[in-house]
Amino acid sequence: MAYSASVDAILFTPAETLADIRLKIDVMREAEIEDGWWCAKEAIALLAIDAERLIDPTREAAT
Repeated sequence: MAYSASVDAILFTPAETLADIRLKIDVMREAEIEDGWWCAKEAIALLAIDAERLIDPTREAAT
């Protein structure tokens, strides 16, 4: 129960840094959320929102 609550807290807390995004990805892999975790779709959607917010799209165009 505590493990699930900890995973949920990590996945649902907005990422403040790219390192936070990395942590979310690592937790998703470790917890195997794609295999039936109750909030898999929501967690992946929130990760995408975090990434879009934190990754500078102009950096891609400059290289």
